[in-house]
Amino acid sequence: MSYFKQYNQEENVFKNSQYLNPSCLPREFHYRDNEMATIASYIQPVFEGTIPIHAVIIGGNATGKTTAIQKLFEEINEVLTEAVTVYINCRKNRTEYSIYCIIYEKVTGKQAPRRGSNNNHLLEAIMNSLHESHKALIVSLDDANYLLGNDDTASPHSQNVIRNLTRANESYDVIIGIYPIITSHEFNYHFESEVSTLFTPLEVYFNPYTSKQYFNIIKERCKCAFNIEIDDYVIKSIVEKVEETQNIRLAWDILKQFGISLNNNPKKSQKEVITDILQLRGG
Repeated sequence: MSYFKQYNQEENVFKNSQYLNPSCLPREFHYRDNEMATIASYIQPVFEGTIPIHAVIIGGNATGKTTAIQKLFEEINEVLTEAVTVYINCRKNRTEYSIYCIIYEKVTGKQAPRRGSNNNHLLEAIMNSLHESHKALIVSLDDANYLLGNDDTASPHSQNVIRNLTRANESYDVIIGIYPIITSHEFNYHFESEVSTLFTPLEVYFNPYTSKQYFNIIKERCKCAFNIEIDDYVIKSIVEKVEETQNIRLAWDILKQFGISLNNNPKKSQKEVITDILQLRGG
C-alpha cells in the first residue's frame, strides 16, 4: 500500500508548486523599484571600471531585500562579463574561512582547498585572480549580523571579511563592492573601530509591504503556482495572517498546505479549506 497519491494534470490543483518555495525568485518583482534603482546607482561605477559605493540593505523579515539583490545580480551577470557577483548567506556561513571559500570558487571557478590553506592564503588567491582577470567583485552578505560575533555560533573575527574586502580595493588594486543585508538598524555600531573606519556604507531601507501590496504579491504568485483561480477571500485571509507576523514567507507555506488539502478534499470549498487551515494554525 502506498500512502502517496499520484495526481494527473487535470486533478492536481498545482500547476507549479515550486513557486511556493521561499527561495523561489518571482517572475515579476513589484513595489521595490525605488530601492533597486538606488542600489543599482551605487553599483553603477563598476560599469565604468571604478570602485562602487558600498551600501547596507536594511529592512524587516521578508520585505524583499534578498530578492532585490538577487534580481540585480542576475541583471549584472547578463550584461557585464567583467564582474563576478557573489551572494552569501551568513546564517549558514558564519566564519571568515567559509566565506572566502565561496568567493574563491566563484572568482576562480575552482573548488576551494579544504586543507593546507588558511584565511590569508585564500584571500591572496582571490585578489590575485581578480587582478589578473581584471574583473570586479560584487559581494552581498545576507544576514550579515551573524558576522558580528554576538553569539556562540559566530566567529568574533568574521567581521574581518568586511575589513579585508574593503581594504583590498587599495591594497590589491582591485574593484570590490560590498552589500550586507540586515534586519537590525544597529548593525554598524557593533563594528570594531578599524572596520567602522574603513567601511562607511550608505543605507537603503526596505519598509514593510502594505495590505494591498501583500494581496497583489500573493495573488500573482497563486497564478503561477495553481491550475485553478484562488478566491480573493482565501488571499485576504492569508494576508491577515501574514500581517500578524510581518512575514510573507508564511503565505507560501499556507498556500502549499491549502493546495494539498484541496487535492485531498475536492468536494470542500476553498473557504472551508482555508478556514480549517487557519484554525489549525491558531487563526
